[in-house]
Amino acid sequence: MYATISSGIFDRQKERKMLKDRDEAWTRVEALAMRHPSCGSKGGVPNNNPFITSQNDNNSPPEEDGENEQITLTAEKIEARANEAKPTTCKEAIQRWEEKNEKSAAEEKQIILSFQWPPIEKMDNSLSVLTRVEKLSLSTNMIEKISGINSLKNLKILSLGRNYIKTFSGLEAVGDHLEELWISYNMIEKIKGVNALKALKVLYMSNNLVKDWAEFNRLHEIPNLQDLLFVNNPLCENMDTESWRAQALKRLPNLKTLDSIPIVRIGEEDEEEG
Repeated sequence: MYATISSGIFDRQKERKMLKDRDEAWTRVEALAMRHPSCGSKGGVPNNNPFITSQNDNNSPPEEDGENEQITLTAEKIEARANEAKPTTCKEAIQRWEEKNEKSAAEEKQIILSFQWPPIEKMDNSLSVLTRVEKLSLSTNMIEKISGINSLKNLKILSLGRNYIKTFSGLEAVGDHLEELWISYNMIEKIKGVNALKALKVLYMSNNLVKDWAEFNRLHEIPNLQDLLFVNNPLCENMDTESWRAQALKRLPNLKTLDSIPIVRIGEEDEEEG
């Protein structure tokens, strides 16, 4: 019933390595502080600071000035560095963006707050200053919940890949104008509330935790969905590609692209030849 045109699939290994490197950096710093004598009997863990180094730790990240200076760790310094490693707030991330780009974020149509260090853990109302933003990226952080975007009336593309998001909740206020949602590499198991996404045409949600057809069927509630990326969810991992595509397209007959491969229906193909 369907023919497919092959096209390139993005390199997922590279994205996984980015996450792994980030987690290893946190772990390395914590282990260093735990074993240092100045930490005392309670350990004095610095809550993940990427800039603590020691004389014998050749794998430690360099100092901010780029020089691998030796530091004498004291309990006071560990506590100070722990405070520095508190999660980045959205307000702080926006300020960094403005300093780097020498522009007012409130006037820009595209804002990238991805890969903050320390990572952003919470989306909040500080994002409301982005009154003109059409594309907003908060990917590769540690966000667990979508929030703080209710006033973004011009938002068309929202990128939240590589976070810890579990649900689609929080998108209701932008559902009438959000056209693309990039939310791969998260922890979504239940597809609930997507009926609010009335304008959505593109949904990238590969590498999540959806395992039931009953949940997948909810995607039918997105009336204008045309492009779906769904690979590496448990639901399709144990199926061969042909079977998976047949089942998915049966449930979502209006799709034009599935897993980066355009869909060409037999009738359409005949019309083009004619």
